[in-house]
Amino acid sequence: MSISKRSGFTLIETVIFVLVLAVAAGGVMALYSNIVRRGSDPLVRQKGIILAQELMDEILSRRWDERTPNGGGCLDACDGAAKDGRNDSGSCGIPCDCDPACNDDDASAIGLDAGEGAVGPRQEWDDVDDYDGLLEDNGNAAAGDDLADQQGTLLAGAANFSRQVEVMYAVISGGSGTAGDPYTFAVAGNGRGSQDPDNSCGGSSPRTNFKQITVIVTTPNNEPITLVSIKGNY
Repeated sequence: MSISKRSGFTLIETVIFVLVLAVAAGGVMALYSNIVRRGSDPLVRQKGIILAQELMDEILSRRWDERTPNGGGCLDACDGAAKDGRNDSGSCGIPCDCDPACNDDDASAIGLDAGEGAVGPRQEWDDVDDYDGLLEDNGNAAAGDDLADQQGTLLAGAANFSRQVEVMYAVISGGSGTAGDPYTFAVAGNGRGSQDPDNSCGGSSPRTNFKQITVIVTTPNNEPITLVSIKGNY
């Protein structure tokens, strides 16, 4: 009578197999978890772009300055003691002589103007630089600074997003305006203090006929999305 031998895994081999399988499964699960977690990033980024564009469109719909009509113009901007004559104010009745006494009446300083509230609906914000310093944050505990439209209605689907705005005067720093050599701009200043020719002639960064608007949206993933526009006083 013959006895057949049967071979199998020993206890040590089984333990080693289980350990190897556990390590491999842990790596696979970590990779899967990362894919699932990051899979929504494009949607979050797209939402951030929409929030930034909506606010930028709202700002660009406003007047260039508190003292200009909707189409711009009627004001001179000054560069130190030198007059910028591209937007003569003769027919507007707002003189701008840019004389050494610095008593010209040109564009207003960046920021909210008299009678405009810093909180609540933005319906009374009538020019682009009223938005300078706007900060909305859905990620903090405060309820008064949540993302909202210009009527003050809270925006849905913007949990943990934040938005902020900076508006500064800008100057043409290069370019000829052609397709092959477009204009480039550099930030000039906020039109206050030494940057205000009304108060200090020869300020290093005076008011100009261009304003640079920067809208920054930060997503829940802490990714900044930045839009920049230049609005001229035409």
